[in-house]
Amino acid sequence: MPVSPCFRESFYALSLERSSDRNLAQAALLGTAFFLTVAIFYWLARLTRQSQELAERQGVDIANLAQINELIIQRMRTGILVLDGDGKVRRFNESGWYLLGTPPSSESDVRKLSPDLFDRWRYWLTTGKHNNVPIQIAQGVPAVVPRFTRLGGEDDAATLCFLEDESMVYRRAEELTLASLGRLSASIAHEVRNPLGAISHAAQLLAESEELLDADRRLIEIIINHCGRVNGIVENVLQLSRRERSRPECISLGPWGQVLINDFKQAQHLGQDQLRLVIDSRDARALVDPSQLTQAVWNLLRNAIRYGRQPDQPAEITLRIRQPNPTQGALVEIIDRGPGIPAPHQRQLFEPFFTTRADGTGLGLYICKQLLGANQGSIEYVAVPGGGSCFRIQLAVPQRDMVA
Repeated sequence: MPVSPCFRESFYALSLERSSDRNLAQAALLGTAFFLTVAIFYWLARLTRQSQELAERQGVDIANLAQINELIIQRMRTGILVLDGDGKVRRFNESGWYLLGTPPSSESDVRKLSPDLFDRWRYWLTTGKHNNVPIQIAQGVPAVVPRFTRLGGEDDAATLCFLEDESMVYRRAEELTLASLGRLSASIAHEVRNPLGAISHAAQLLAESEELLDADRRLIEIIINHCGRVNGIVENVLQLSRRERSRPECISLGPWGQVLINDFKQAQHLGQDQLRLVIDSRDARALVDPSQLTQAVWNLLRNAIRYGRQPDQPAEITLRIRQPNPTQGALVEIIDRGPGIPAPHQRQLFEPFFTTRADGTGLGLYICKQLLGANQGSIEYVAVPGGGSCFRIQLAVPQRDMVA
């Protein structure tokens, strides 16, 4: 049956209307998907940009940390070496290069640089133990105590080697000793000095008795002498614990030395002992706390009067002041004509409690060294040709002399 034109037109119009609705729905879905895709890509791009900025900041921080670590390692007093599995030096800091004896950059084999260090390294690799005996890697450099640690877990991983200066290790131990002495000083003053004073006073009263035998008087004399020695030790320990901070000032050493000599002669009553002042440099000056310098030199002069003499001969002591170079520190020398100090003892002279005398405390020279060190000065022992001793003090240069 033929379709009427009216029905056909109605069906066509309805089809167009449905197709238009379907196209609109698809367009809406596509538009929504497009906007979601754009939003997701924008979010991802933002995250990527933030991650990149964070990575750049972290990269700068890591570079700064690496630079800081490098500066710290280079300025460390402890020598640091990085050894590979074949015993070749891959990296080192300035202290490590110095303690190796400043070798040329072309030489990196530890076996050739220091056979002793190579043996210590191989011993550690084999046993995992350290040998704490110091070794001398090169002439003219301090002895060191090498310590090792592995970088990584593999057997052939690199090794980090620390070269600890023996003098620094000793100095740290010395500082710990002094800290302990400082904590004990108060109790020493109370627990030792009070009964010690009672013993000494009782011995002096007993010595006044007229009924004592000569042997008993000798025993009392020994008691009094040893009480004085113990009291001297206590005084020195207390002096170390309450030592005041130095107040350096620029002083002319010539007038200072003259005042010191006059005061020392009046206080010590030298008798036949001779003490003279020699000033080679009239313009010698130093940056130092005058009271602490006086205390140190006073102790040295007293030691020279006591020990720096030949048997049954008067002491001949010279206090010499000189400054060979205006740009270098002035020298103050205490010279005697005594028997001198044996070579085996010279290295231990300035250690605390080291003494070769039964009546010595072993703290006098150590206190001198500490006083001078607090003023950027130093002291050394020099043997005098033909017999005698010389304690040489080098003082700091005033700042304006250094600039000039």
